[in-house]
Amino acid sequence: MWKYIVVVLCLGMIINSCNNDASVAEAPPKKSLKELEEEHFENTLAYFEQFVQAQMDTTHLPGAAVSVIRNGKVVFLGTYGVVKVGTKDSVDKHTVFRLASVSKGFASTLAGLYEEEGLLEWDNKIVDFLPNFRLRKKTCTNGICVSHVLSHSTGLVEHACSRLIQKNNPYSVTFRGLRSAPIVANPGETYAYQNAIYSVIEPLLEKVTKESYEDLLQKRIFEPLNMDDASVGYQAMVNTENRTVPHVWKNRSKKWVKASLNQNWYTVAPAAGVNASISDMNHWMLAMLGYYPEVISPRVRDSLFTPRIPIEEGQGYYHWHPKATSYYGLGWRVFDYGTHQLIYHGGMVKGYRPELAIDPTHDIGVALLTNGSGDRDCLSDTCIQTFFNMYYDEHPRYNQDGGRIVEHEE
Repeated sequence: MWKYIVVVLCLGMIINSCNNDASVAEAPPKKSLKELEEEHFENTLAYFEQFVQAQMDTTHLPGAAVSVIRNGKVVFLGTYGVVKVGTKDSVDKHTVFRLASVSKGFASTLAGLYEEEGLLEWDNKIVDFLPNFRLRKKTCTNGICVSHVLSHSTGLVEHACSRLIQKNNPYSVTFRGLRSAPIVANPGETYAYQNAIYSVIEPLLEKVTKESYEDLLQKRIFEPLNMDDASVGYQAMVNTENRTVPHVWKNRSKKWVKASLNQNWYTVAPAAGVNASISDMNHWMLAMLGYYPEVISPRVRDSLFTPRIPIEEGQGYYHWHPKATSYYGLGWRVFDYGTHQLIYHGGMVKGYRPELAIDPTHDIGVALLTNGSGDRDCLSDTCIQTFFNMYYDEHPRYNQDGGRIVEHEE
């Protein structure tokens, strides 16, 4: 009798143990921190691709190219539309667009390369290189240094001498026009966005190197970074076979209309003169993320991305996020989203609206090129902002055990 009871009890224990083992086996394995982060990025990227396509379908933007870089690789590259309305010539990864003010990062990087080599210093006075440099006040003439020029902290009124640029004057005329530009602050005191005085970096670099600005960009940046489609200037754009045509949105006719390729703003090459494809921008983002250290060192990148002057509310043309604090470095905007930092620049000339942003901490870069500008161009106003707002604002944080960290706002 007792032997029977013992056997039954043993069988019961074995069956119960098997059931417990089965339930344990059926439980899904806990995801690692890396897996959770990867899942979030993939979800962000999938939504972003849908968002871009939906915007193209809604706005009927003539053409666009979008790219996302992560961990040194292109994880998304989309080309959309045509180089010119009314044709079937599709935009591809080598189609060239104007970069407008995204060009400013190239100018500051070029200056950084020569600063690293000792040909100039950030606190060198402009007048020491260019003796004919003059402003309204002698103290400002003698006080403005290279870092003031590249950080928009010269003290001149915002967009000084823009009318001279718009008249397609050679830069020598605009350069002389700086003598009558209104001064609103001492150098280094406040931020005011510039194009005319920003471009004094061109004659300065030409003076210290004895080479043309175009040749310097080609030799020091475009060629070593494999930016095979990139160029500088109006004539170079005209001579490019695979290039986009600019378009503007007409509210009256409710359609995109071809515009002429305007020479305006090409005369200020450091501020707005570079042309490039999305393939070029991939290499440029990789360089800014540190993947070409033999071309652009960490020291140069750090000097460019260090905040130099705060941008007060209302001074930025692009309102990214209510919680973002904005600064300007050297040729780049710097946005702080709490624990996140984003390096960004956008641009606009007639018919073109490029945008580019990188997050060095998360090793991500996003670029957008379009050949349309106007009220209908919602994509340029929201594209990169949408990606990073989603990645940051909805970016779940996890502890080492895989548990979601919930942050409460005070």
